[in-house]
Parts: sequence; C-alpha cells; structure tokens
Amino acid sequence: MRIAIALTATAVASAALGGAPSASVVAALEVADVRACVEANTPRRSSVMDIRLEFRDAVGETNDSRFKIYWRRLPTGERRVLIRFIQPEDLAGAAVLVEGAREARPRVHLYLPGIGRAQRVTSREQLEGFLGRADLGIEEIGLLLDPVGREDLALVDTGRPADERPYWVLEARDAVEPDADGSRYARTRTFVDRELCIPLRAVFYDADDREAKIFQVDRSRVTREAEAWIPRQMTFLDPTERSTTTLVIDEAEIDVPLAPSLLTVPAMPGAGG
Repeated sequence: MRIAIALTATAVASAALGGAPSASVVAALEVADVRACVEANTPRRSSVMDIRLEFRDAVGETNDSRFKIYWRRLPTGERRVLIRFIQPEDLAGAAVLVEGAREARPRVHLYLPGIGRAQRVTSREQLEGFLGRADLGIEEIGLLLDPVGREDLALVDTGRPADERPYWVLEARDAVEPDADGSRYARTRTFVDRELCIPLRAVFYDADDREAKIFQVDRSRVTREAEAWIPRQMTFLDPTERSTTTLVIDEAEIDVPLAPSLLTVPAMPGAGG
C-alpha cells in the first residue's frame, strides 16, 4: 500500500505543477493498486492447507495425490511454500520448497527420502519428473505462490463483461525466448477479481501465441477464512493434451504459528505434519 500512496503523491504533485501525470506513472499506479488489493487478501503471516490433487488425461485416466502446504510471509515480504506429500505411498515424506523471490522465478528445492538430501530444481523436466503426471511446473507454482509478484506486470484491461464480475487483467512477458531456460510460455495473462482480490483465471501462451495452459477457479468454492478469501478448487487445463489438473483445499488454517526455520532447505527432511 505504501507504493500506491507514493505513486498517488507523485501524480498529485505533477498536477499541482501544471502538468498531467505521465503515462508511466499512471500505469505503475494501476498495477500497484492491483497488488495492494491482492496483498490485503493474503494471510498476514502464514497458512497451512491440506490439498487433494487429481490429474486426468485425455482418455479419463487419473492420478491422485494428497499433500500439505505450509505458507509463510517473511519480514522482507518474500513468500515461501513447503509442499509435504502424504500420498501416494511412494511419495510420502517427499517435499518441495518454493522460495518466491519477486526479482526472479521462484527458487525450488526438492527432497526425496530415498536420496536423503535436498536438490535444487532448475528445469520444468526435473519438477515434472517428481510430480509424475500432474503437469505442474515452476510457472504454474509461481502463479499459485505469488500471482502479482513479477516486476514486469502491465495492466492491459479492466472492466465488467456481461454476466461476469469486474476484473483487472495483468500481463507478463518472458524476457527470454520460451524453452531457453525450460519455460514453455512466452506470456501470461492473469484475471484478478476486483471484489475478492484473487485471480479467478489465467492464460499461459506459447511462443506462437496459442493458449498452452488455462487456470480457472470455481467461484462457488471460494470461502472466507479469517480475513482472506480462499479459492477451494482450482483447475489447470491443457487444451493441446486435453488434460486437467484439479487442486482442492480440504482444510485451511490462517495465520497459525510457524517456526522461522520450518520453511528452509536444511529443515526439509524433518518438516512433518
């Protein structure tokens, strides 16, 4: 919110000096307003959630898993998430740690009990190899972790289409060519509900500007927990493969005490439920 206040002061000062605010100042103010809205809806300190995930391929075969997510906001503003798997049995005890630094793609570490140490994940293939056929990669996890965290966001649309809720549309473009660093996507558009202050939809585009992945929230499954709106059911759709990955939040605890050391790489082997 301090960012929005500072930008508002800049615009007012410009007008007082006889000039209109520059387009860059107005654009930055608009993005800052969206960030402030989303920030106000996120837990102040932490959350713990029990998640069910179902991957369904084009012929209807499914692959299910269950895990617990520990989320914590650091004093620096950075978000961290620890994903601790419960099922299937061959993944029980495995963990993924996501450090959501805003100046870069999230930093991801993987822990497998059979290996006994955490490893840095640097490519989509490494993460998908662990998640099996869930079809979630670093970019999708980044959307769930910090949907308005990228510094290169631009507000490209806002309004209220017929029969839809008012929204903001934010766009981010990759600074590098897709696939050069493991990314499948050239740009992403995120639709943020202006009343709930959460993303209800996002579209990931490939290098040919085709829809490669679509993220949707079931609005009927959004609930109020403490001071935050929580989307209880989310789906990623792959139009090319005709597959879906659905995440359902069964239990959610907001602003519960979490030890500062819990969401760190050294703690990954012993961070149980």
